[in-house]
Amino acid sequence: MYTRGDIVDCAYPFSDSAGRKWRPALVVSSNEHNDSHQWCLLAPITSRIPPDLKPGQFVIPDWKRLRLDDASMVEAKIVAVDYGLIRGKRGQFPPRLMRMIDDLLRSMMSL
Repeated sequence: MYTRGDIVDCAYPFSDSAGRKWRPALVVSSNEHNDSHQWCLLAPITSRIPPDLKPGQFVIPDWKRLRLDDASMVEAKIVAVDYGLIRGKRGQFPPRLMRMIDDLLRSMMSL
């Protein structure tokens, strides 16, 4: 249903599990996984970019071309989300940016 690299709108859970907020997120699970399950792994996309980036944060170049509303970044706060909580696609990360995300995730998980 969803492809690795899709930018989707989803009801993303807050870190403290106190609620949900509709926001963009990046599909980071494999296409094989996405085709065989009713959930996928997402990384949140936020427009709150700190002045000093920390490990696990990636500023998105060309955010307008990716149909994001504001300058944004991806955070490596991966969460599993059922497809029922996803409202639809808004863009697609190109392969060049997904390679950068892969590097970020490998670094965060010491892979």
